[in-house]
Amino acid sequence: MEILKTENRARGILNFLKRQTAAQAALLLTIISVISKPLGLLREIVIADFFGASKVTDAFFISQILPNVFGTIIAGALISAFIPVFIRVRETGGESEAWVLTSKVFSLLTLVLILICLSIYFFAGPVTRIMAPGFGPSEQELASWLVKFMIPTVFLGTLLGLFTAILNSYQHFLLPAAAALLNNVFLIVAVLLLAAKSGIVSLIIGSIGAVLFQFLIVGGGLLVRKPFLKLNFKWRDPNLSLIFKMVIPIVIGSSAGLLNLLVDRAIASGLPEASISALNYSSKIMGIPQGMFIANVATAIFPTLSLQVARNALEDFRRSLSRGLRALWYIILPSTAGLVFLASPIIATIYQHGAFTAEDTILTSGTLVFYSLGLFAHGGNSLLSNAFVSLRDTITPMKLGFLVVATNIVLNLLLSRIMGASGIALATSISAFLNFLLLSLLLQKKVGQGVLKGSGRELFKMIFASLIMGFSVYLLWKGIVLWLNPQNFWIKLFLLASLCGFGVIEYALLSLVFKIDEANRYLGYLKRGKEKIMALFSRRSGG
Repeated sequence: MEILKTENRARGILNFLKRQTAAQAALLLTIISVISKPLGLLREIVIADFFGASKVTDAFFISQILPNVFGTIIAGALISAFIPVFIRVRETGGESEAWVLTSKVFSLLTLVLILICLSIYFFAGPVTRIMAPGFGPSEQELASWLVKFMIPTVFLGTLLGLFTAILNSYQHFLLPAAAALLNNVFLIVAVLLLAAKSGIVSLIIGSIGAVLFQFLIVGGGLLVRKPFLKLNFKWRDPNLSLIFKMVIPIVIGSSAGLLNLLVDRAIASGLPEASISALNYSSKIMGIPQGMFIANVATAIFPTLSLQVARNALEDFRRSLSRGLRALWYIILPSTAGLVFLASPIIATIYQHGAFTAEDTILTSGTLVFYSLGLFAHGGNSLLSNAFVSLRDTITPMKLGFLVVATNIVLNLLLSRIMGASGIALATSISAFLNFLLLSLLLQKKVGQGVLKGSGRELFKMIFASLIMGFSVYLLWKGIVLWLNPQNFWIKLFLLASLCGFGVIEYALLSLVFKIDEANRYLGYLKRGKEKIMALFSRRSGG
Protein backbone atom coordinates (compact mmCIF):
# COMPACT_ATOMS: atom_id res chain seq x y z
CA MET A 1 0.00 0.00 0.00
CA GLU A 2 2.84 2.38 0.92
CA ILE A 3 4.65 1.52 -2.34
CA LEU A 4 1.49 2.30 -4.34
CA LYS A 5 1.11 5.67 -2.58
CA THR A 6 4.79 6.47 -3.27
CA GLU A 7 4.31 5.60 -6.95
CA ASN A 8 1.21 7.82 -7.13
CA ARG A 9 3.11 10.71 -5.56
CA ALA A 10 5.99 10.23 -8.00
CA ARG A 11 3.56 10.03 -10.91
CA GLY A 12 1.87 13.23 -9.72
CA ILE A 13 5.19 15.05 -9.55
CA LEU A 14 6.19 13.83 -13.03
CA ASN A 15 2.85 14.92 -14.46
CA PHE A 16 3.32 18.35 -12.89
CA LEU A 17 6.78 18.64 -14.48
CA LYS A 18 5.32 17.75 -17.88
CA ARG A 19 2.28 20.03 -17.80
CA GLN A 20 0.67 22.54 -15.47
CA THR A 21 -2.85 23.86 -15.02
CA ALA A 22 -3.52 27.60 -15.16
CA ALA A 23 -3.35 27.95 -11.38
CA GLN A 24 -0.22 25.80 -11.17
CA ALA A 25 1.35 27.78 -14.01
CA ALA A 26 0.68 31.09 -12.27
CA LEU A 27 2.19 29.78 -9.04
CA LEU A 28 5.17 28.24 -10.83
CA LEU A 29 5.91 31.36 -12.85
CA THR A 30 5.60 33.52 -9.74
CA ILE A 31 8.02 31.34 -7.76
CA ILE A 32 10.56 31.42 -10.57
CA SER A 33 10.09 35.18 -10.91
CA VAL A 34 10.79 35.61 -7.19
CA ILE A 35 14.18 34.05 -7.89
CA SER A 36 14.73 35.60 -11.33
CA LYS A 37 13.94 39.23 -10.51
CA PRO A 38 16.60 39.58 -7.81
CA LEU A 39 19.06 38.11 -10.31
CA GLY A 40 17.97 40.72 -12.85
CA LEU A 41 18.40 43.39 -10.23
CA LEU A 42 21.86 42.05 -9.37
CA ARG A 43 22.70 42.27 -13.08
CA GLU A 44 21.80 45.98 -13.08
CA ILE A 45 23.79 46.52 -9.89
CA VAL A 46 26.86 44.91 -11.47
CA ILE A 47 26.52 47.00 -14.65
CA ALA A 48 26.03 50.18 -12.64
CA ASP A 49 29.00 49.35 -10.43
CA PHE A 50 31.38 48.84 -13.35
CA PHE A 51 30.05 51.39 -15.83
CA GLY A 52 27.88 53.83 -13.82
CA ALA A 53 25.48 56.04 -15.79
CA SER A 54 27.59 57.17 -18.74
CA LYS A 55 27.81 57.45 -22.51
CA VAL A 56 28.90 53.82 -22.67
CA THR A 57 25.81 52.55 -20.85
CA ASP A 58 23.60 54.91 -22.89
CA ALA A 59 24.95 53.31 -26.09
CA PHE A 60 24.56 49.77 -24.71
CA PHE A 61 20.95 50.33 -23.64
CA ILE A 62 20.14 51.75 -27.08
CA SER A 63 21.58 48.58 -28.66
CA GLN A 64 19.20 46.54 -26.48
CA ILE A 65 16.09 48.08 -28.03
CA LEU A 66 15.94 45.86 -31.14
CA PRO A 67 16.48 42.59 -29.22
CA ASN A 68 13.78 43.72 -26.80
CA VAL A 69 11.39 44.53 -29.64
CA PHE A 70 11.86 41.18 -31.37
CA GLY A 71 12.30 39.07 -28.25
CA THR A 72 9.29 40.57 -26.46
CA ILE A 73 6.87 42.13 -28.95
CA ILE A 74 7.33 39.85 -31.97
CA ALA A 75 7.83 36.68 -29.95
CA GLY A 76 4.95 37.58 -27.63
CA ALA A 77 2.62 38.18 -30.56
CA LEU A 78 3.70 34.90 -32.12
CA ILE A 79 2.90 33.06 -28.88
CA SER A 80 -0.57 34.67 -28.66
CA ALA A 81 -1.44 33.90 -32.29
CA PHE A 82 0.18 30.48 -32.53
CA ILE A 83 -1.23 28.75 -29.45
CA PRO A 84 -4.98 28.80 -30.29
CA VAL A 85 -4.39 27.82 -33.94
CA PHE A 86 -1.95 25.04 -33.03
CA ILE A 87 -4.35 23.60 -30.44
CA ARG A 88 -7.30 23.70 -32.85
CA VAL A 89 -5.33 21.94 -35.62
CA ARG A 90 -4.00 19.39 -33.17
CA GLU A 91 -7.50 18.62 -31.88
CA THR A 92 -9.09 18.37 -35.34
CA GLY A 93 -6.25 16.99 -37.47
CA GLY A 94 -3.97 15.24 -35.00
CA GLU A 95 -0.37 15.67 -33.88
CA SER A 96 1.22 15.16 -37.29
CA GLU A 97 -0.85 17.86 -38.99
CA ALA A 98 -0.20 20.29 -36.15
CA TRP A 99 3.54 19.73 -36.46
CA VAL A 100 3.45 20.16 -40.23
CA LEU A 101 1.96 23.58 -39.57
CA THR A 102 4.65 24.26 -36.93
CA SER A 103 7.41 23.35 -39.40
CA LYS A 104 5.97 25.80 -41.92
CA VAL A 105 5.88 28.57 -39.31
CA PHE A 106 9.45 27.77 -38.29
CA SER A 107 10.73 27.79 -41.87
CA LEU A 108 9.02 31.05 -42.83
CA LEU A 109 10.04 32.77 -39.61
CA THR A 110 13.66 31.69 -40.02
CA LEU A 111 13.84 33.09 -43.56
CA VAL A 112 12.23 36.39 -42.53
CA LEU A 113 14.59 36.74 -39.59
CA ILE A 114 17.64 36.17 -41.77
CA LEU A 115 16.53 38.99 -44.08
CA ILE A 116 15.80 41.28 -41.11
CA CYS A 117 19.17 40.58 -39.49
CA LEU A 118 21.03 41.29 -42.75
CA SER A 119 19.12 44.57 -43.09
CA ILE A 120 20.02 45.57 -39.52
CA TYR A 121 23.69 44.81 -40.17
CA PHE A 122 23.97 46.86 -43.37
CA PHE A 123 21.82 49.72 -42.07
CA ALA A 124 23.03 49.80 -38.46
CA GLY A 125 24.07 53.46 -38.77
CA PRO A 126 20.68 54.83 -39.92
CA VAL A 127 18.87 52.52 -37.46
CA THR A 128 20.94 53.92 -34.59
CA ARG A 129 20.30 57.50 -35.68
CA ILE A 130 16.56 56.80 -35.62
CA MET A 131 16.72 55.26 -32.14
CA ALA A 132 19.02 57.93 -30.68
CA PRO A 133 18.89 61.10 -32.81
CA GLY A 134 20.40 63.20 -30.02
CA PHE A 135 23.66 61.22 -29.83
CA GLY A 136 26.90 62.86 -30.89
CA PRO A 137 29.16 61.29 -33.59
CA SER A 138 31.24 59.21 -31.15
CA GLU A 139 28.15 57.93 -29.33
CA GLN A 140 26.46 57.13 -32.65
CA GLU A 141 29.48 55.13 -33.77
CA LEU A 142 29.63 53.14 -30.53
CA ALA A 143 25.88 52.45 -30.51
CA SER A 144 25.98 51.38 -34.19
CA TRP A 145 28.83 49.00 -33.46
CA LEU A 146 26.92 47.49 -30.54
CA VAL A 147 23.73 47.12 -32.62
CA LYS A 148 25.63 44.93 -35.11
CA PHE A 149 26.94 42.66 -32.37
CA MET A 150 23.45 42.27 -30.89
CA ILE A 151 22.01 40.83 -34.14
CA PRO A 152 22.30 37.17 -32.97
CA THR A 153 20.06 38.00 -29.99
CA VAL A 154 17.38 39.27 -32.41
CA PHE A 155 17.43 36.01 -34.37
CA LEU A 156 17.63 33.58 -31.45
CA GLY A 157 15.26 35.52 -29.20
CA THR A 158 12.44 35.47 -31.76
CA LEU A 159 12.78 31.76 -32.51
CA LEU A 160 12.82 31.19 -28.77
CA GLY A 161 9.33 32.70 -28.68
CA LEU A 162 8.10 30.06 -31.15
CA PHE A 163 9.62 27.23 -29.11
CA THR A 164 8.02 28.64 -25.96
CA ALA A 165 4.62 28.82 -27.69
CA ILE A 166 4.83 25.16 -28.68
CA LEU A 167 5.66 24.05 -25.15
CA ASN A 168 2.94 26.26 -23.68
CA SER A 169 0.45 24.66 -26.10
CA TYR A 170 1.12 21.42 -24.23
CA GLN A 171 0.67 23.31 -20.91
CA HIS A 172 4.39 23.00 -20.27
CA PHE A 173 5.70 26.21 -18.65
CA LEU A 174 8.54 24.90 -16.51
CA LEU A 175 11.39 24.56 -19.03
CA PRO A 176 11.06 28.01 -20.66
CA ALA A 177 10.73 29.66 -17.26
CA ALA A 178 13.71 27.76 -15.84
CA ALA A 179 15.86 28.65 -18.86
CA ALA A 180 14.93 32.31 -18.52
CA LEU A 181 15.94 32.10 -14.86
CA LEU A 182 19.56 31.52 -15.89
CA ASN A 183 19.55 34.30 -18.47
CA ASN A 184 20.87 36.93 -16.10
CA VAL A 185 23.59 34.65 -14.75
CA PHE A 186 25.58 34.81 -17.98
CA LEU A 187 25.61 38.60 -18.12
CA ILE A 188 26.58 38.90 -14.45
CA VAL A 189 29.44 36.40 -14.79
CA ALA A 190 30.66 37.98 -18.04
CA VAL A 191 30.83 41.46 -16.51
CA LEU A 192 32.50 40.25 -13.32
CA LEU A 193 35.13 38.25 -15.20
CA LEU A 194 35.72 40.41 -18.26
CA ALA A 195 34.66 44.01 -17.61
CA ALA A 196 37.96 45.08 -16.01
CA LYS A 197 39.95 44.08 -19.12
CA SER A 198 37.40 44.09 -21.94
CA GLY A 199 35.04 46.90 -20.94
CA ILE A 200 31.87 47.06 -23.04
CA VAL A 201 32.78 43.78 -24.79
CA SER A 202 31.84 41.95 -21.59
CA LEU A 203 28.25 43.16 -21.99
CA ILE A 204 28.17 41.86 -25.57
CA ILE A 205 29.51 38.44 -24.63
CA GLY A 206 27.13 38.17 -21.69
CA SER A 207 24.07 39.20 -23.73
CA ILE A 208 24.73 36.82 -26.62
CA GLY A 209 25.73 33.96 -24.33
CA ALA A 210 22.57 34.34 -22.25
CA VAL A 211 20.20 34.16 -25.24
CA LEU A 212 22.16 31.32 -26.86
CA PHE A 213 22.02 29.24 -23.69
CA GLN A 214 18.30 29.85 -23.28
CA PHE A 215 17.70 28.94 -26.94
CA LEU A 216 19.61 25.67 -26.64
CA ILE A 217 17.87 24.65 -23.42
CA VAL A 218 14.31 25.34 -24.63
CA GLY A 219 14.93 24.18 -28.21
CA GLY A 220 16.69 21.02 -27.07
CA GLY A 221 13.94 20.22 -24.59
CA LEU A 222 11.33 20.74 -27.29
CA LEU A 223 13.02 18.44 -29.78
CA VAL A 224 13.46 15.72 -27.17
CA ARG A 225 9.80 16.02 -26.26
CA LYS A 226 8.36 16.24 -29.79
CA PRO A 227 11.07 15.72 -32.46
CA PHE A 228 8.84 16.63 -35.42
CA LEU A 229 10.26 20.03 -36.34
CA LYS A 230 11.82 20.30 -39.81
CA LEU A 231 12.11 22.68 -42.74
CA ASN A 232 8.93 22.95 -44.81
CA PHE A 233 8.56 25.65 -47.44
CA LYS A 234 5.05 24.71 -48.64
CA TRP A 235 3.48 27.89 -47.38
CA ARG A 236 0.06 27.69 -49.03
CA ASP A 237 -1.81 26.85 -45.86
CA PRO A 238 -4.89 28.71 -44.54
CA ASN A 239 -3.82 28.04 -40.95
CA LEU A 240 -0.41 29.58 -41.61
CA SER A 241 -2.08 32.60 -43.15
CA LEU A 242 -4.39 32.89 -40.13
CA ILE A 243 -1.45 32.89 -37.71
CA PHE A 244 0.40 35.68 -39.49
CA LYS A 245 -2.80 37.68 -40.04
CA MET A 246 -3.31 37.56 -36.28
CA VAL A 247 0.34 38.34 -35.55
CA ILE A 248 0.36 41.69 -37.38
CA PRO A 249 -2.37 43.44 -35.36
CA ILE A 250 -1.20 41.80 -32.14
CA VAL A 251 2.31 43.13 -32.73
CA ILE A 252 1.04 46.65 -33.29
CA GLY A 253 -1.49 46.52 -30.48
CA SER A 254 0.81 44.99 -27.88
CA SER A 255 3.87 46.97 -28.88
CA ALA A 256 2.75 50.20 -27.23
CA GLY A 257 5.08 49.60 -24.29
CA LEU A 258 8.22 49.01 -26.33
CA LEU A 259 7.29 51.60 -28.92
CA ASN A 260 6.97 54.03 -26.04
CA LEU A 261 10.38 52.84 -24.87
CA LEU A 262 11.82 53.66 -28.30
CA VAL A 263 10.25 57.13 -28.19
CA ASP A 264 11.45 57.64 -24.60
CA ARG A 265 15.05 56.77 -25.48
CA ALA A 266 15.04 58.83 -28.67
CA ILE A 267 13.85 61.97 -26.86
CA ALA A 268 16.07 61.27 -23.83
CA SER A 269 19.10 61.12 -26.12
CA GLY A 270 18.70 64.90 -26.50
CA LEU A 271 18.57 65.48 -22.73
CA PRO A 272 21.59 65.85 -20.42
CA GLU A 273 24.03 62.95 -20.19
CA ALA A 274 22.90 59.85 -18.22
CA SER A 275 19.18 60.49 -18.86
CA ILE A 276 18.83 57.27 -20.85
CA SER A 277 20.67 55.30 -18.17
CA ALA A 278 18.46 56.79 -15.44
CA LEU A 279 15.34 55.74 -17.35
CA ASN A 280 16.76 52.27 -17.87
CA TYR A 281 17.84 51.69 -14.27
CA SER A 282 14.50 52.91 -12.88
CA SER A 283 12.49 50.87 -15.39
CA LYS A 284 14.38 47.77 -14.27
CA ILE A 285 13.29 48.39 -10.69
CA MET A 286 9.69 48.92 -11.79
CA GLY A 287 9.98 45.75 -13.87
CA ILE A 288 10.28 43.65 -10.72
CA PRO A 289 6.56 43.79 -9.79
CA GLN A 290 5.68 43.84 -13.50
CA GLY A 291 7.54 40.61 -14.19
CA MET A 292 6.67 38.89 -10.93
CA PHE A 293 2.94 39.53 -10.96
CA ILE A 294 1.53 41.25 -14.06
CA ALA A 295 3.09 38.98 -16.68
CA ASN A 296 2.40 35.81 -14.69
CA VAL A 297 -1.29 36.54 -14.04
CA ALA A 298 -1.81 37.55 -17.69
CA THR A 299 -0.11 34.37 -18.93
CA ALA A 300 -2.03 32.10 -16.58
CA ILE A 301 -5.48 33.58 -17.22
CA PHE A 302 -5.21 33.65 -21.03
CA PRO A 303 -6.15 29.96 -21.66
CA THR A 304 -9.08 30.23 -19.22
CA LEU A 305 -10.51 33.29 -20.97
CA SER A 306 -10.07 31.64 -24.38
CA LEU A 307 -11.90 28.51 -23.21
CA GLN A 308 -14.79 30.53 -21.79
CA VAL A 309 -15.14 32.45 -25.06
CA ALA A 310 -15.12 29.20 -27.01
CA ARG A 311 -17.97 27.95 -24.81
CA ASN A 312 -19.78 31.29 -25.14
CA ALA A 313 -19.77 31.59 -21.34
CA LEU A 314 -19.53 35.37 -21.23
CA GLU A 315 -20.73 35.61 -17.64
CA ASP A 316 -17.87 33.34 -16.56
CA PHE A 317 -15.56 35.36 -18.80
CA ARG A 318 -16.50 38.62 -17.07
CA ARG A 319 -16.20 37.04 -13.64
CA SER A 320 -12.76 35.55 -14.37
CA LEU A 321 -11.44 38.81 -15.79
CA SER A 322 -12.82 40.82 -12.88
CA ARG A 323 -11.22 38.47 -10.34
CA GLY A 324 -7.96 38.55 -12.25
CA LEU A 325 -7.88 42.36 -12.20
CA ARG A 326 -8.67 42.56 -8.50
CA ALA A 327 -6.09 39.91 -7.62
CA LEU A 328 -3.48 41.77 -9.62
CA TRP A 329 -4.30 45.22 -8.21
CA TYR A 330 -4.24 43.85 -4.68
CA ILE A 331 -0.51 43.24 -5.16
CA ILE A 332 0.36 46.04 -7.59
CA LEU A 333 -1.05 48.92 -5.50
CA PRO A 334 1.12 48.31 -2.41
CA SER A 335 4.08 47.69 -4.73
CA THR A 336 3.45 51.11 -6.28
CA ALA A 337 3.26 52.76 -2.86
CA GLY A 338 6.50 51.14 -1.80
CA LEU A 339 8.34 52.24 -4.95
CA VAL A 340 7.04 55.82 -4.70
CA PHE A 341 7.74 56.36 -1.00
CA LEU A 342 11.07 54.52 -1.00
CA ALA A 343 12.32 55.51 -4.46
CA SER A 344 15.41 57.34 -3.25
CA PRO A 345 16.46 54.74 -0.63
CA ILE A 346 15.95 51.93 -3.15
CA ILE A 347 18.06 53.56 -5.86
CA ALA A 348 20.75 54.69 -3.40
CA THR A 349 20.99 51.27 -1.76
CA ILE A 350 21.01 49.25 -4.97
CA TYR A 351 23.00 51.43 -7.34
CA GLN A 352 24.94 54.13 -5.48
CA HIS A 353 28.38 52.57 -5.26
CA GLY A 354 31.29 52.26 -7.63
CA ALA A 355 30.83 54.63 -10.57
CA PHE A 356 27.21 55.46 -9.69
CA THR A 357 27.08 58.85 -7.95
CA ALA A 358 24.66 60.67 -5.63
CA GLU A 359 23.63 62.88 -8.57
CA ASP A 360 22.77 59.73 -10.53
CA THR A 361 20.59 58.60 -7.60
CA ILE A 362 18.61 61.85 -7.61
CA LEU A 363 18.00 61.61 -11.36
CA THR A 364 17.10 57.91 -11.31
CA SER A 365 14.84 57.99 -8.25
CA GLY A 366 12.80 60.81 -9.84
CA THR A 367 12.12 58.72 -12.94
CA LEU A 368 11.27 55.70 -10.75
CA VAL A 369 8.53 57.62 -8.93
CA PHE A 370 6.76 58.64 -12.12
CA TYR A 371 7.24 55.28 -13.85
CA SER A 372 5.73 53.53 -10.81
CA LEU A 373 2.53 55.57 -10.97
CA GLY A 374 1.62 53.68 -14.14
CA LEU A 375 1.91 50.17 -12.67
CA PHE A 376 -1.83 50.03 -11.96
CA ALA A 377 -2.66 50.75 -15.62
CA HIS A 378 0.07 48.49 -17.01
CA GLY A 379 -1.38 45.58 -15.06
CA GLY A 380 -4.90 46.23 -16.29
CA ASN A 381 -3.72 46.65 -19.88
CA SER A 382 -2.02 43.24 -19.89
CA LEU A 383 -5.18 41.44 -18.80
CA LEU A 384 -7.55 43.46 -20.99
CA SER A 385 -5.37 42.98 -24.07
CA ASN A 386 -5.45 39.21 -23.49
CA ALA A 387 -9.22 39.45 -23.13
CA PHE A 388 -9.51 41.04 -26.58
CA VAL A 389 -7.27 38.34 -28.09
CA SER A 390 -9.45 35.68 -26.45
CA LEU A 391 -12.42 37.31 -28.18
CA ARG A 392 -10.45 37.08 -31.47
CA ASP A 393 -10.41 40.84 -31.73
CA THR A 394 -6.85 41.93 -32.48
CA ILE A 395 -7.82 45.09 -34.34
CA THR A 396 -9.04 47.12 -31.34
CA PRO A 397 -5.76 46.84 -29.38
CA MET A 398 -3.90 47.69 -32.59
CA LYS A 399 -5.85 50.93 -33.07
CA LEU A 400 -5.38 51.89 -29.45
CA GLY A 401 -1.66 51.17 -29.82
CA PHE A 402 -1.40 53.91 -32.45
CA LEU A 403 -3.32 56.34 -30.24
CA VAL A 404 -1.24 55.59 -27.14
CA VAL A 405 2.07 56.01 -28.97
CA ALA A 406 0.92 59.31 -30.48
CA THR A 407 -0.20 60.53 -27.05
CA ASN A 408 3.09 59.46 -25.51
CA ILE A 409 5.10 61.34 -28.13
CA VAL A 410 3.20 64.56 -27.52
CA LEU A 411 3.45 64.22 -23.73
CA ASN A 412 7.15 63.33 -23.95
CA LEU A 413 7.92 66.45 -25.96
CA LEU A 414 5.97 68.65 -23.54
CA LEU A 415 6.94 67.14 -20.18
CA SER A 416 10.61 66.46 -20.98
CA ARG A 417 11.14 70.19 -21.44
CA ILE A 418 9.70 70.88 -18.00
CA MET A 419 10.81 67.84 -15.97
CA GLY A 420 13.63 66.28 -17.98
CA ALA A 421 13.86 62.48 -17.74
CA SER A 422 11.15 62.41 -15.05
CA GLY A 423 8.76 64.00 -17.55
CA ILE A 424 9.37 61.11 -19.94
CA ALA A 425 8.51 58.62 -17.18
CA LEU A 426 5.35 60.54 -16.30
CA ALA A 427 4.29 60.65 -19.96
CA THR A 428 4.60 56.86 -20.15
CA SER A 429 2.35 56.42 -17.09
CA ILE A 430 -0.29 58.86 -18.37
CA SER A 431 -0.37 57.06 -21.72
CA ALA A 432 -0.82 53.73 -19.95
CA PHE A 433 -3.83 55.08 -18.02
CA LEU A 434 -5.39 56.34 -21.25
CA ASN A 435 -4.93 52.93 -22.82
CA PHE A 436 -6.55 51.21 -19.83
CA LEU A 437 -9.54 53.55 -19.84
CA LEU A 438 -10.21 53.02 -23.55
CA LEU A 439 -9.70 49.26 -23.37
CA SER A 440 -12.18 49.05 -20.47
CA LEU A 441 -14.85 51.08 -22.27
CA LEU A 442 -14.51 49.15 -25.54
CA LEU A 443 -14.48 45.77 -23.79
CA GLN A 444 -17.72 46.59 -21.99
CA LYS A 445 -19.32 47.26 -25.37
CA LYS A 446 -18.32 43.77 -26.46
CA VAL A 447 -19.21 41.69 -23.41
CA GLY A 448 -21.50 44.00 -21.45
CA GLN A 449 -21.21 45.49 -17.98
CA GLY A 450 -19.71 43.46 -15.19
CA VAL A 451 -15.94 43.39 -15.65
CA LEU A 452 -15.33 46.37 -13.34
CA LYS A 453 -18.72 46.37 -11.62
CA GLY A 454 -18.40 46.48 -7.85
CA SER A 455 -14.64 47.06 -7.98
CA GLY A 456 -14.72 50.72 -6.90
CA ARG A 457 -15.15 50.16 -3.17
CA GLU A 458 -12.57 47.38 -3.03
CA LEU A 459 -10.17 49.47 -5.08
CA PHE A 460 -10.54 52.42 -2.69
CA LYS A 461 -9.75 50.19 0.30
CA MET A 462 -6.67 48.81 -1.45
CA ILE A 463 -5.42 52.31 -2.29
CA PHE A 464 -6.02 53.57 1.25
CA ALA A 465 -4.22 50.60 2.82
CA SER A 466 -1.34 51.00 0.37
CA LEU A 467 -0.91 54.70 1.18
CA ILE A 468 -0.85 54.04 4.93
CA MET A 469 1.71 51.28 4.43
CA GLY A 470 3.86 53.38 2.08
CA PHE A 471 3.95 56.42 4.37
CA SER A 472 4.75 54.34 7.46
CA VAL A 473 7.69 52.53 5.83
CA TYR A 474 8.99 55.90 4.61
CA LEU A 475 8.94 57.26 8.17
CA LEU A 476 10.61 54.10 9.46
CA TRP A 477 13.40 54.41 6.89
CA LYS A 478 13.96 58.03 7.88
CA GLY A 479 14.21 56.91 11.50
CA ILE A 480 16.67 54.15 10.61
CA VAL A 481 18.88 56.58 8.70
CA LEU A 482 18.89 59.11 11.57
CA TRP A 483 19.51 56.45 14.21
CA LEU A 484 21.92 54.01 12.52
CA ASN A 485 23.16 55.96 9.47
CA PRO A 486 24.18 52.71 7.71
CA GLN A 487 26.98 52.99 5.14
CA ASN A 488 27.84 49.38 4.33
CA PHE A 489 26.03 48.12 1.21
CA TRP A 490 24.97 44.78 2.68
CA ILE A 491 23.70 46.34 5.89
CA LYS A 492 21.66 48.89 3.92
CA LEU A 493 20.31 46.14 1.67
CA PHE A 494 19.35 44.01 4.68
CA LEU A 495 17.60 46.93 6.38
CA LEU A 496 15.75 47.85 3.19
CA ALA A 497 14.67 44.22 2.62
CA SER A 498 13.51 43.99 6.24
CA LEU A 499 11.54 47.19 5.83
CA CYS A 500 9.86 45.78 2.71
CA GLY A 501 8.99 42.64 4.65
CA PHE A 502 7.48 44.79 7.38
CA GLY A 503 5.46 46.62 4.72
CA VAL A 504 4.08 43.34 3.39
CA ILE A 505 2.97 42.26 6.88
CA GLU A 506 1.47 45.68 7.60
CA TYR A 507 -0.48 45.66 4.32
CA ALA A 508 -1.79 42.16 5.02
CA LEU A 509 -3.01 43.23 8.46
CA LEU A 510 -4.57 46.41 7.06
CA SER A 511 -6.33 44.26 4.47
CA LEU A 512 -7.95 42.24 7.22
CA VAL A 513 -8.85 45.37 9.17
CA PHE A 514 -10.45 46.99 6.10
CA LYS A 515 -12.05 43.64 5.12
CA ILE A 516 -10.61 43.60 1.62
CA ASP A 517 -12.09 40.61 -0.22
CA GLU A 518 -8.83 39.67 -1.92
CA ALA A 519 -7.14 39.11 1.45
CA ASN A 520 -9.58 36.32 2.29
CA ARG A 521 -9.25 34.90 -1.21
CA TYR A 522 -5.45 34.76 -0.94
CA LEU A 523 -5.73 33.12 2.49
CA GLY A 524 -7.97 30.53 0.87
CA TYR A 525 -5.41 29.90 -1.87
CA LEU A 526 -2.67 29.42 0.72
CA LYS A 527 -4.80 27.07 2.77
CA ARG A 528 -5.75 24.91 -0.24
CA GLY A 529 -2.16 24.92 -1.46
CA LYS A 530 -0.92 23.74 1.90
CA GLU A 531 -3.53 20.97 1.96
CA LYS A 532 -2.51 19.78 -1.52
CA ILE A 533 1.17 19.79 -0.64
CA MET A 534 0.53 17.88 2.56
CA ALA A 535 -1.62 15.35 0.69
CA LEU A 536 1.01 14.93 -2.01
CA PHE A 537 4.05 14.42 0.19
CA SER A 538 2.56 12.84 3.29
CA ARG A 539 3.88 9.33 3.94
CA ARG A 540 1.09 8.28 6.22
CA SER A 541 -2.42 7.46 5.17
CA GLY A 542 -3.86 9.94 7.66
CA GLY A 543 -1.22 12.67 6.98
